[in-house]
Amino acid sequence: MLLLGCPVNRLGFQPWDVTIVTASACRGECAFELLPRVGFMCRMFVLLSAEPRGGEDLLTSAPNCLVRQSCGDHRGKVHHDGWGIGWYEKHVPQTIRSAGPASTESMFCDTARTIRSHLILGHVRQSSVGSLCVENSHPFVWDRWMLAHNGTIEGFEHVAPRMTAEMSTEWLAHRRGTTDSELLFLWLLARAERQGLDLRSAQQDLQPIAQLLRRAVTNLATWSREAPLPPDGEPTRLNLFLTDGESLWVVRWQYDLHYCQQQRQLIVASEPIGEGPWRELPEPSILTVRRGAHALVEPLSA
Repeated sequence: MLLLGCPVNRLGFQPWDVTIVTASACRGECAFELLPRVGFMCRMFVLLSAEPRGGEDLLTSAPNCLVRQSCGDHRGKVHHDGWGIGWYEKHVPQTIRSAGPASTESMFCDTARTIRSHLILGHVRQSSVGSLCVENSHPFVWDRWMLAHNGTIEGFEHVAPRMTAEMSTEWLAHRRGTTDSELLFLWLLARAERQGLDLRSAQQDLQPIAQLLRRAVTNLATWSREAPLPPDGEPTRLNLFLTDGESLWVVRWQYDLHYCQQQRQLIVASEPIGEGPWRELPEPSILTVRRGAHALVEPLSA
């Protein structure tokens, strides 16, 4: 099997094996190193810029680009359980998603070369809840809204009924996959609608959505703690990006997140990508920003 135009994997491993190889995908010769698959995480980034720009650097060419992280992140974890790229064209969200590894699919690099937008979101998945299928790959979209999530709602089989109990059949009908992330997305939008927010408005107030996210994280963390978890169970982790294409809300809860803002553009990422004045988001925190404006970082409990 070819690795995005690189030489054939001479070690003979298939990309979905328990061990995988690192590679400078999309660029010249591959350098292989065995990495164990451990833990459950994803890697993701979102770019919000005052002016449209390409995303090839963040996706495939910059140091520690997303396709590189899919082969092995800074902790030695691989993310080959699907990928997705989201962007906006004339305020309409677009996505390309796959259930395969980003590092083996030419469509990932082809998309990276062609898209140009003021908002670009990339996600490589390491599955925890939900099978490997395109419906479970991020980002998820409804109307003008888009969400990507890194983490797991622990005790999800016990928490999910409490979430769906708040949702109408119309909202539940939008669900296509089986992940906690997609249900989280629709549950958040259902709550926003119930609070009287106009989800189809082109101009969203930042604070009502921020307050909704604060309450949601608190609720989910509490419900997860109340679920019958094993003694060595992990806490709920809820790093997420939520956007309507013009504004962006970012939550850091139990996983690392970094951000870089300069020249009227903001990048938020699981790991720094390329050069720049990268800073770590505090734990826990929420970041809110409109396109072209300066980001506001606040405690999540405020």
